[in-house]
Amino acid sequence: FYADSVIPLPAMAVIVYTFSISFIYLMFESLVLGIKNKDLFKADHKITVQSVVSVVRNFAVSYVYIFLVGFAETLLIKAESNYINVLANFFIILTIFSFDIFKKWYVTAVVFVTDVVLYIVFGRSMGLSLPSAYNLLLVAAIILFRNFANKYNYKTVPTAEIKEGTVLSFGTILKFRGSRVKGLPESTTEDFRSRITAEQAASVVRWGKSKMGEEMVTIVKKLPFAVFITLGTIMFLVMRRLGL
Repeated sequence: FYADSVIPLPAMAVIVYTFSISFIYLMFESLVLGIKNKDLFKADHKITVQSVVSVVRNFAVSYVYIFLVGFAETLLIKAESNYINVLANFFIILTIFSFDIFKKWYVTAVVFVTDVVLYIVFGRSMGLSLPSAYNLLLVAAIILFRNFANKYNYKTVPTAEIKEGTVLSFGTILKFRGSRVKGLPESTTEDFRSRITAEQAASVVRWGKSKMGEEMVTIVKKLPFAVFITLGTIMFLVMRRLGL
């Protein structure tokens, strides 16, 4: 199904496979840690109206983007393979949750209006339809699992071992407030965008030795993305060889 594609589908497929494998890895790791720590079904925070609203909002935002992705698949990729469609939806959901810009109300509003216009103009002629129940269940499953896996996404390490490239947790950043140590990180998104510099790492180590410092800090676990990319490429080649 690559012949009629007007975008580099092989490259996109590798990216989709890579993110899918990383998500499966996180899911498996979280289940193992949950069983090992005997807190698999123990919530790390109370269920509040705010948390419920957040889940519903994420679900609605994902729905809006999935419709647009479905239109792009129909118009640009013209792929007939169901697994590509499912993985593409899987990838876009993970992307939405990884970058705050996609959850801004004005960005979502633009996408929503685009969805409505496309459905009205091209709905019948291109056979567009609303996202299937399967895709909606996929969205719900990813949202619920992300909330579940968050409590296993951190680990505690000695402050003296903090190095360049480490991603500090939000709780750790809060502990720096009020400290006289210069050069400490002031904010974090808890992902690769917030990897600290060598200078910031040295400041954190100095903070650990100061009066307000602590011997241990919480960081965000690193994922072996080099391995995931390799596995994603291998998976793509195997699927292509099998003609799937």
